Amino acid sequence: MAVLGVTTAFVTGAPLEFAAITFFLALATAVAVVDAKELRIPDAIVLPAYPVIAGLLVLATWNRGRSMDWGRVVRAGTGALALAMLFLLLAVTTQAIGGGDIKLAGLLGAYLAWFDWPTLLLGALLGFLIAAVQGVALLLSRRGTLKSNMPLGPALLAGGSIAMLLAAAP
Repeated sequence: MAVLGVTTAFVTGAPLEFAAITFFLALATAVAVVDAKELRIPDAIVLPAYPVIAGLLVLATWNRGRSMDWGRVVRAGTGALALAMLFLLLAVTTQAIGGGDIKLAGLLGAYLAWFDWPTLLLGALLGFLIAAVQGVALLLSRRGTLKSNMPLGPALLAGGSIAMLLAAAP
């Protein structure tokens, strides 16, 4: 994940983008560790991050050019809402996704959509693909069953990080 922050700073030469991505990396690391150990995503980490992320992405957008690109900011907010609503729908229909995953999806959606819509789609798909590979590996190794719980947060964050790295690359 550190590669994402360094690559973004190097490619863009934008310190405010670097700050926004670095905050994401710190958040992602904390969430991934807790979710992997405890199978939960704590509100104490995720909820306070919303205003911080909003501020950082606004500043990073302003840093990118000579004038503020409010469309990019609106897209980030819309992406946050869209991904959180998708996860809420999945949680209600499948009961396989928890509330922490829904809140995390909002944060991840903001970051991914801040880059662009294809990055949002790619990040979400990669997150689910990584989770599926993880699930199959647990089944094949007989360390889990179809009814086993597994953390979704680390897979989502890994997929989102890969998508952002691809979006930031030249």
